[in-house]
Amino acid sequence: LETLLTLPVKRRSIITGKIVGSAAVGMVMALIYMLAYRFFMSGLNPSPELDLAAHGISMGAVDYLILGISLFLAVLGALALCLLLGSFAKNYKSAQMLNAPLIALTMIPMFLTMFTDFDALPLAGKVITFAIPFSHPMMASRALLFDQYALALSGLAYMAIFTLVVIFIAV
Repeated sequence: LETLLTLPVKRRSIITGKIVGSAAVGMVMALIYMLAYRFFMSGLNPSPELDLAAHGISMGAVDYLILGISLFLAVLGALALCLLLGSFAKNYKSAQMLNAPLIALTMIPMFLTMFTDFDALPLAGKVITFAIPFSHPMMASRALLFDQYALALSGLAYMAIFTLVVIFIAV
């Protein structure tokens, strides 16, 4: 970055290039996750006698598309936020320290979805969980599995707004 800043290149071009590169990485990561998730979901039906789709527990192509977009926005939003926080750092060590709290923002929703249900949380817990943008892909997979599209789509809209705002501020 220091070398790029000595060249006659606008800072906006550098940041935009980093965001575009991050978006490409985020798209690849979301696609890999979606393929692995589809493979995982296909293994949940061990016998023909137990047909989960007959009980309404299945995901269609639209569900996978919504989940993929949700994952892509989460990765892109996290990368843009890291880039934004890193721009305030003096060196790479301080950039790592500035980005360390983001780990908690990804771990809290992960543990919540592992040990409790979003619907069972009190109102304050739901608000805090919903406010963390990285919790939406974790909630979306369950919501889409049980046809709760309102939760998945509202999370998608929230993450899209969050990601666009962070990218705008970074650029």
